[in-house]
Amino acid sequence: TPYGPVIKEFSLADRSILASEYYYIMPNDIIYAMPRQARPFQINSTVWTLFLTTVTSAMGVIAFFRTLNP
Repeated sequence: TPYGPVIKEFSLADRSILASEYYYIMPNDIIYAMPRQARPFQINSTVWTLFLTTVTSAMGVIAFFRTLNP
């Protein structure tokens, strides 16, 4: 701007930003996203991997034997 830099803080979760002049990114704009304080959702991957591997293998064996005996 002619008056110097403008610092604006807002939430992208708020729908009113869509009607704001700040919705569009202009040349030389700098966007800084603050890190979230919440812990990300984590899945115990070992359990899920074992479960999905077992189910997939069982389905493959069943499909194989069904094709042998039509």
